[in-house]
Amino acid sequence: MKKQVISLLILTLLTINILSAQTVNDSLVSERDRLSGALRQERTCYDVLHYRIDIAIDPAKRMIQGQVDIVFKALEDFQVMQIDLYENMRIHEILYENVALKFERKYDAVFVTLPQIKKGSEPTITVVYSGQPIVAKNAPWDGGFVWKTDKDGHPWVGVACQGDGASLWWPCKDHLSDEPNTTVIKLTVPDTLQAIANGRLINKRKEENGLHSFTWAVSYPIN
Repeated sequence: MKKQVISLLILTLLTINILSAQTVNDSLVSERDRLSGALRQERTCYDVLHYRIDIAIDPAKRMIQGQVDIVFKALEDFQVMQIDLYENMRIHEILYENVALKFERKYDAVFVTLPQIKKGSEPTITVVYSGQPIVAKNAPWDGGFVWKTDKDGHPWVGVACQGDGASLWWPCKDHLSDEPNTTVIKLTVPDTLQAIANGRLINKRKEENGLHSFTWAVSYPIN
């Protein structure tokens, strides 16, 4: 009986300590972290079905630019949705049916105002953007781009975002709860380079101004 009482007391004390720690930790969570991690109504109102990433990578300027189409299904009626893109990246415009939308940025979260979206509909928005992504200090443990050269001095570029999230370099719904069904990734680079991505290569094309594009298709859910 005494052992049971002691066990119960220890369990109670542990529970109190855990609850106390959670309370303290919650009070220390910044608004930036809440916007990044919380499943707010602006996130739960839609489910991403497909991404089409179409960007050019400039190793000399350490810059990327292009656009991302986000195809989603409305899970309820809404007008405001949250997407994510690190605040050092510039959004030029967000389009819906070729009309520019109003949007407001709070740190890495971007709140987009649309016409009334009806539950069950499957709209597409296009985010046009550019910028110099953060540089990984110690990839893959730190997120960001890796701008290096091989033994012959040719550019060797990579990106690490497993911990920090894909929104450090392209606009998306950056939350593990939502995986797109499919993704198409088109990367345009100098014609002396090749661009490798997830999925399988479905197109390689010579572009203007000494550039080549590589299009990769991912046919399975991926976060």
